[in-house]
Amino acid sequence: GGMYRIVEALVVIAEAAGVEFVYDTAVTQIAVNGATVKGVTLEDGRFLQADAVVANADLPYVYQNLLPTNGTAQKMERKRYSCSVISFFWGVDKPYPQLPPHTLFLADDYRENFDSII
Repeated sequence: GGMYRIVEALVVIAEAAGVEFVYDTAVTQIAVNGATVKGVTLEDGRFLQADAVVANADLPYVYQNLLPTNGTAQKMERKRYSCSVISFFWGVDKPYPQLPPHTLFLADDYRENFDSII
């Protein structure tokens, strides 16, 4: 159970649709042609052609290390980073009174957390 069941279910759905997952291998480059992704180069030198690439790494790392150098990578170097948010939109078949709509879970010291964003 737990949150990882979501990942497992998505993998089953994706594989049934023809998606190939490669595990335990680092990507060294995301190949693009203009604004179109072409695939990825793996640390062992293999090139995997792809119609889409999902980069789950830190966004600045992707722009600065995996994508060809461009203005966006340079802009990333000047950014100030803060905490992030993850949102879930659940479709459930029964009410959960302990979790009303628009429930937020905040850091213990939420004021300091918010101040770090601004």
